[in-house]
Amino acid sequence: MIPAQSTEESCHEHADQRGFFTTQPGQGQALGQHLLALVGPTRQEPGCLRYDIYRASDSANS
Repeated sequence: MIPAQSTEESCHEHADQRGFFTTQPGQGQALGQHLLALVGPTRQEPGCLRYDIYRASDSANS
């Protein structure tokens, strides 16, 4: 008989975090560039499963 794994060994914790930003008029492009620059390094962090940037298609400050 194979012993069952403990809850600590078989349970994985995940964090789901979201951020929403509103810029001053004319600053949307600059913010987008800064946020996109974080994607590569963040995805390389240990334990990172997913890191994505989204932008509203109806953004008035594109």
